[in-house]
Amino acid sequence: MAKIIEYERKYIEEAKQVLFVRFPNEEFKFVSFVIKISESDKFLVNRVSNKDFSRHEWSKFLPMNTQRFTRLKATKKIAKKIGKGAQAEILFEGKTTFISIYNETN
Repeated sequence: MAKIIEYERKYIEEAKQVLFVRFPNEEFKFVSFVIKISESDKFLVNRVSNKDFSRHEWSKFLPMNTQRFTRLKATKKIAKKIGKGAQAEILFEGKTTFISIYNETN
């Protein structure tokens, strides 16, 4: 896991607060940033992109297997490039599950 920079800390802490309200008995640890299409609940698990083509592989309901990114700004940029409703989310690990959350202020 990369060191969290100050710009990202605000978003991570806000997301943790949301998770605490939803799951008060669970402790969550920040893992990384991920890309998800919320309406279909699909996570980006692999991507190949160069000047000639782009290919994206998606997986449903498996945030633990998703492609992980270390920086929020880069994740947002890639999600915007993909389009199709893709958005950057924050991935957390709990005692029994992985969960991602979209922070509307990011």
